[in-house]
Amino acid sequence: MKKFFILSALALLLTTAMQAQQLLTPSFGFSHKKTSYVTLTDGTVITGTLKDVDRKRD
Repeated sequence: MKKFFILSALALLLTTAMQAQQLLTPSFGFSHKKTSYVTLTDGTVITGTLKDVDRKRD
């Protein structure tokens, strides 16, 4: 019974930890002095310095 309780608690902990990673919001911080790399959905990479970034909010 003790082994079952420990395994259940471990499974619950792992499930909660994996789902918590999906709830984190990404950080949108950009340096105006360093080279920035933008990867498009087709895999093309654009490099350069960013002045301003417009993004759609939900």
